Amino acid sequence: MFASLRKIPTLVGVVIALGTFGISVTTVPIYLNVVLEEQLGQGAAARGVITSVCAAGGLLGAVAGGAMSDWLFRRSPGACLYFAAVTLSMMGIGFAVQAYAPDVTTYVVIGIVIQAMTFAGIVPLSVVVAAVTPAESRATAFALVGVFTALIGGLGGAVLTGAAEELWGLQAAVAVVAPAASVVAGVVLAATVRHVRRDVDRVVR
Repeated sequence: MFASLRKIPTLVGVVIALGTFGISVTTVPIYLNVVLEEQLGQGAAARGVITSVCAAGGLLGAVAGGAMSDWLFRRSPGACLYFAAVTLSMMGIGFAVQAYAPDVTTYVVIGIVIQAMTFAGIVPLSVVVAAVTPAESRATAFALVGVFTALIGGLGGAVLTGAAEELWGLQAAVAVVAPAASVVAGVVLAATVRHVRRDVDRVVR
């Protein structure tokens, strides 16, 4: 089954992109929590509340991403990938800005926007993965996406961000690693667009 999934270029591109994106989404929030504590003076309870409030943006992003994905996919499956490429790239840039937030209010506002962009970008990728993967392999395909995002992204993010912190400090590490990883993921998704129509047609047939 894995051999057949490797023959779907769109799926391979999404998996690689989300593995790279995972460097930002699994590791950088940990460092931002430290920023909240050390730079903005927030205790454990306050950090929990702030993180929860920021996460509420994900609900808005998921709803907007769902509606947008349906509309974009009807126009062109490739448009979903472009949309995800832009939103996920902006998310990484948002993390960089958030690392230097001058106060808690600014941090929270940026965090809400970041979470909204993250979920708005992930939803269309789910639509594309389902569309390019045969029904009997979809569960495995989604599992691969999750593994690469959490495992590869998490391990890579820990190593890269840790090394960057040693070189440049906490905030600079976030400001470098998060945008770089997210923009690379966006570029991979944009480059994958050329395969998506053919892969969708192969499943439909």
